[in-house]
Amino acid sequence: MEPNEAPAPVHYSGIVVIVPPERIEGCARDLDALAGVEVHYRHPESGRIVAVLEGPSADAHVEMLRRIQALPGVLVAAPVYHYLDENPDQEGVLR
Repeated sequence: MEPNEAPAPVHYSGIVVIVPPERIEGCARDLDALAGVEVHYRHPESGRIVAVLEGPSADAHVEMLRRIQALPGVLVAAPVYHYLDENPDQEGVLR
């Protein structure tokens, strides 16, 4: 990045993934193995997983969501929140 060049915006999406309870640990590992995906919570009894996607564009998130929906055992993968950080170099600043 050039000295006067603004950093590229970063998109974050919170998603919920629902799998059969017996698949939750395997699916959580599959999700964590994907670049730009981080699992934050799993509820074994209900088969729900909460994860965050991080990427360069909304289109990249749509493509990642399609990949997640195609993982073995995934019943539902849906976005519940989206945030665009237009100035990712400023730590701790949410607008």
